[in-house]
This record gives sequence, structure tokens and C-alpha cells, in this order.
Amino acid sequence: MRSIEDTPPEERWLMATDVLSPRGVERLRKWVAKSATTGPVESVYQEQLQSFLEGDVRDCLTVFTLYAYADVPLGTNYDLVFDPETGRCEGTRLELCHAILHYGVAVPRLDHGHKYFCLFACPEGVPPLFNELPVSHDHRAIEAEQQIGLCMSSDWPAIRHNCQSGGTGQRGR
Repeated sequence: MRSIEDTPPEERWLMATDVLSPRGVERLRKWVAKSATTGPVESVYQEQLQSFLEGDVRDCLTVFTLYAYADVPLGTNYDLVFDPETGRCEGTRLELCHAILHYGVAVPRLDHGHKYFCLFACPEGVPPLFNELPVSHDHRAIEAEQQIGLCMSSDWPAIRHNCQSGGTGQRGR
């Protein structure tokens, strides 16, 4: 376990690599529903499963993320997205509302060191930088070639400095 507070500021960012299309999200939901039928679902996960399967996710941005930098609870907000290669960034408001482990389990938080499909509420609309990521119509066809980071603006100076100085941050994980 690694808390957000225990994570150095230069490492406090999620790396999104692909956007799922609405068709991709529906396929993801079917896969998660099928995964849940293969055995008993613990009560802590049952609530997340039902929320994901029955909730309205049409207005959510769904992205695949690389290894989580810390244990990140649902409800966590990000106010900046950026391109780690160019340093270009955009202010935004994103709230983590659903998390699906890369093997199909709806969970109440991102656990440090795992890959996820993350659904974000975007009250101000999807930030344009996400248009640069590949769009996948199938949760099994993730490219992970282009990357967009999500962070809090208070951590951005340390993250930017780390990226510019050749630090690995998310890239080395």
C-alpha cells in the first residue's frame, strides 16, 4: 500500500494511454459482468460492480491507465492534464468515478502498481488533449503508445521538472 501523501509530488500522476469509445465501454461492461459470474464477489466489490454495470456512464471519459502511482480512492479529483513529452498542459476538472482492474474487476480504488480502466466525470467536458490518444472500440485492443498525464496543478511543477530532467516518473514503471 502506498498513500497519495507518501508519494513524492513528481510521481503523483496517472498515465492514460487509450480512450475507450462508447462501444468499447459497452464491451467492457459485458466483460466485467461476465467476470463477476465466475465466482463469488466480495461485498466491498459488489457495490462497485453494481454501480458500474447499472450506472449511467455515457458522459464519462473512459481511459486505460498504466501503473497507479498510489492507492487512489474513487472520488479523487484531478485539475490538470498534460503531455509528458512536450509539457503542454490544460486545466480541467476530472473526478475518478469508476475503476476496473485490467482483468475485469470493478474496485473501490486504484491500488498502487496496477493497471486500470478508469472512468472520469468531466463536468467541463473532455479536455482536448485526450483527442491525441488512440480510441479503442475493444478493451482488449489497447495500444499504449501515446500518453497523457493527469495530476493536480499543485504537483505539476515537480512533475514537469522530473519529465524535463529525464526522470522516469510513470514511464519507468
